[in-house]
Amino acid sequence: PRARSAGVLVLARRGGMGCATSHPEVVRSLARPGSEHATGDGIKRHFFLAVNGSSGGLAARQLLDMGVPRFQMRLRDDREAEIVIFSLKDADEREARLAELAELAHKPDEYDVRVVACGGDGTVKWVISCLSRFDALNVPIGVIPFGTGNDLARVMGWGDRPPKPLIGTAMGALRERLILIDEAEKAPLDVWLCTINLRDSAAAKFEGVEDKKVVEVSKGEKSVTHEMINYFSMGADGQLMFAFEQNRKSSQLGNKRVYVAKGISQQVWRPPKLKTFIESAHHTDKGDDVGNRTPLMFKHNDRQLLFLNIPSYGAGADPWRRRGDKHPTASAATDALTCQYIGDQKLEVLSVRRTSDVAMSLTMGRTSGLHRLRHGADFELNFRAGAGVYFQVDGEALKAVDAKSVEVHFGFQVQMLRAPKAKAVPFPPGFTNPEMKAAALA
Repeated sequence: PRARSAGVLVLARRGGMGCATSHPEVVRSLARPGSEHATGDGIKRHFFLAVNGSSGGLAARQLLDMGVPRFQMRLRDDREAEIVIFSLKDADEREARLAELAELAHKPDEYDVRVVACGGDGTVKWVISCLSRFDALNVPIGVIPFGTGNDLARVMGWGDRPPKPLIGTAMGALRERLILIDEAEKAPLDVWLCTINLRDSAAAKFEGVEDKKVVEVSKGEKSVTHEMINYFSMGADGQLMFAFEQNRKSSQLGNKRVYVAKGISQQVWRPPKLKTFIESAHHTDKGDDVGNRTPLMFKHNDRQLLFLNIPSYGAGADPWRRRGDKHPTASAATDALTCQYIGDQKLEVLSVRRTSDVAMSLTMGRTSGLHRLRHGADFELNFRAGAGVYFQVDGEALKAVDAKSVEVHFGFQVQMLRAPKAKAVPFPPGFTNPEMKAAALA
């Protein structure tokens, strides 16, 4: 029950235990769904907090450890929202909450449904895959970042770490974050499909790192497809990440130290140049036939090829941006190297001389060694016979032994929630492509 005058609320915990809070904005706990009330605009608000309890050195678990899985919270202007907190790692709970979310999302005239990914960028991808399974890609996604890199959270304006204290005194910081999520702008984010193919040989296989050990993954498969929301790369940084995963620590600080150490080691034991394992690389614009393919011309000494979807890479670097970049105009050439957008169904492609060049761009603003190649939507690369190629997809490392080819194509769009003054911009100013907007908002 609620006592408005005293601002006291008893929150029912699992198992019947309770605790008191003096914050009047947390209205009441809810024993079951369906007991919410519509607010002034007639819309019932539901925020589903999807928690990856392993993120941030288990820091994200604080949301689960509250023991209050469902409660009503007052936002701004007397608007209230039902808050539902669940663990992504609890399969039964996850499936039940996603089914509930999808049911409400298909009634947009009655419900404003939002999902909040509580974890790192990998958690955002997990949430996207869940929404896809439940045919609920129309649900906008906010973020409370707990991961190590948090590149997507950074550019969408949610920062690189959760507000502190998130729970603290009567959920004050959590409430402020949920108010921002309630008021945030919806922005389409492109999702890309990266397909890696092996040769038909006995030696061909995919390798990954599990529990700090190199193991064969996707056994028996000659092709794997990964969804990508941040970046996809091959070469030096994939090799660095592969080594890093074998030495991962339990804390964010420890992980950063390991990553730096592995990066420094590449200055002594240098990874192979792109030309030693890439036989050909081409780009094809939408609508072009195969005969109109354009080669990707990377520099002689470059050791990394990077496909960027957002203006952040490796925990905050922006290797694409240059001083003087301008927004494109209708009269601009289609291959002009201009500003980056997250909803234009195009990637930005760079070749990189050394992984340390990216670090220098972050710490000193230098762009030496970072070579912008082009914007584009469809890419195909072929590898030399017997090549062992390291890849990185949104921070996850993979090695393809006897790799044959890679294809990168646009997949679909999801709705992200963009905080005020966020770095990421969905479209160029004055963008009026109705087909693309319809795809983004479907």
